[in-house]
Amino acid sequence: HKKWPIEKYDKLIDMLLSYYPSKHVILIGLEQDKVDACFLKKNSDRVINLTGKLSIAQLAALFKVTPLLVCNDGGSGHLADAVGCTVVSIIPGIELPDSIEPFNNKKLSIRAKIECSPCYDFDNCPQGHMLCMRNISVAEVFKMIVKAEKIIN
Repeated sequence: HKKWPIEKYDKLIDMLLSYYPSKHVILIGLEQDKVDACFLKKNSDRVINLTGKLSIAQLAALFKVTPLLVCNDGGSGHLADAVGCTVVSIIPGIELPDSIEPFNNKKLSIRAKIECSPCYDFDNCPQGHMLCMRNISVAEVFKMIVKAEKIIN
């Protein structure tokens, strides 16, 4: 319910690898995210899969040297934000705007404006359509990444 569709991440990674030919994509997540990460790996030596391999302390250390994190709303985004990483976060319509975005990166958060938000349902979409996540386009996230990169540099 809080995850941007994996197919959209797939398209985003294609765009990133094409637009930034010298950069790498590092995949992180929990053990249960390994199936998604394998789908996104793309058999590219520029996509590094660390899903399920890092402790919280190791994630914090990674985020200190990572210029940018793109993520769903969750602990990793807030941890990265806390250690100074620039965070583009894809926020579901569960809660009110400006209530759960990473504190130092609120302007880089992306939300879809939909009528049923906020729903306050943390388990399932009450409407069954997941539009708060599905209506966020790959182009919109990519545009925010380019904007964030200009802030970093």
